[in-house]
Amino acid sequence: MSGLIFLLAVAALVAFALPWLVRRQQQKREELHDKLDKLWTISDGAMKEKNTNKAEKALLTILKFDERNAAAYNRLGILYAKNKQFNEALQCFEIAESLDYSVNTLHNIGLIYLEVGDFAKGAIALRQALQIEETVPRLLVLAKAEEKLENYKNMAAVLERAWELSKRPEILPKLLAVYERLDDTEARRRVQARVRAVAKK
Repeated sequence: MSGLIFLLAVAALVAFALPWLVRRQQQKREELHDKLDKLWTISDGAMKEKNTNKAEKALLTILKFDERNAAAYNRLGILYAKNKQFNEALQCFEIAESLDYSVNTLHNIGLIYLEVGDFAKGAIALRQALQIEETVPRLLVLAKAEEKLENYKNMAAVLERAWELSKRPEILPKLLAVYERLDDTEARRRVQARVRAVAKK
């Protein structure tokens, strides 16, 4: 008899307590979501006002609640980069990249490596970003990295791709300069023909 009473008590507890627990968990999730939304709003406003301390504090608080928030790490990295805290920025971007492999984070990593003078690592990160999304600005940044590394053939190939995608006239002088460095007369002639064609338009 006592076993039956125990079973009935457990069944009643499950029937009444379980829905309450589910509602309480949902309520906690909603409260956390509201807190995070408010912190993002504070962070956005502080960054617009250039109040870096307030923005940093809001982002760090977001990360206390949600330590795997790649967007918060990325935003914090941008904040540190603007303040020329490049080591901190790089750490944030690398954490963000480990949590969410994204083109913007890879691009940011590349830019920070270029900023601190590690052109080889910068070029690697930029190439990885270009594999995901090829853009002319990203190609032009990679061309600068290749120039710093004195990889002039790579630089020429990257600039050729940027020209092919955009036909931007400002790319042509850069191409001429790199082909002069490479002493490639035929390539220089091709670029000079493009310069003349652009001038006629």
